[in-house]
Amino acid sequence: MVFKTVAVVVGAGMGRRVGTRRPKQFEEVSGRPLITYTLDIFDRMAEIDGIIVVVPADWVDFTRAMVTRCQYSRIIDVIPGGASRQMSSFSGVILARRFGGPHLKKIVVHDAVRPLASVELVQKVLKAADRTGAATAAARVTDTIFSISGDTVTGVVDRSSLVAVQTPQAFDPELLVQAHRNALTAGITDASDDVGLVLRDGGSAVVVESDTGNLKITYGSDMRLLERLLETVKDE
Repeated sequence: MVFKTVAVVVGAGMGRRVGTRRPKQFEEVSGRPLITYTLDIFDRMAEIDGIIVVVPADWVDFTRAMVTRCQYSRIIDVIPGGASRQMSSFSGVILARRFGGPHLKKIVVHDAVRPLASVELVQKVLKAADRTGAATAAARVTDTIFSISGDTVTGVVDRSSLVAVQTPQAFDPELLVQAHRNALTAGITDASDDVGLVLRDGGSAVVVESDTGNLKITYGSDMRLLERLLETVKDE
């Protein structure tokens, strides 16, 4: 099979801030592991030729069994993550390039705990990456932002030029691989996202406007909100 576009779903964190007994991406939401809602997005997209899932080492076997049970058609491998989000993404990116070889045109990186990203958003980010080789979903900052020192407010930050970075993010494969390798050469191993590595390497990225509906599950309250949102969809 020819892999022109591969999605790397990064879910190797332990998610301790949620306060659950297992990594948050495997917590059940409305009777299903959270990560399955995210995998559904990419598995139904004709634009995605393959999906690589990156999970904690102890959860690889569980995930492979889950993939078989759910009969996903586009997942090509499940692999263990690294010591940081950056290293987990790098593992998936390198494997994506290996699968795609000379045919690979795009790599999409997405957080396993963003289960509400729309197919339309992924499509827009993929298209936007044609402009500079990198693109990211992002939401405009709508809250008032203070700068602080300790617990004291020192000023108000102009939010007109600020966005909150999200995933999906899409890349030219060679641009992304080189940015990762240069970061590692410089001793950087804990970058928070892939676009940041491209920017550090002198590249530029296009922003595709999203909103807070592209929820990232970080805290227990986020999990409860997701459950309510999914129940609302069921009732419609």
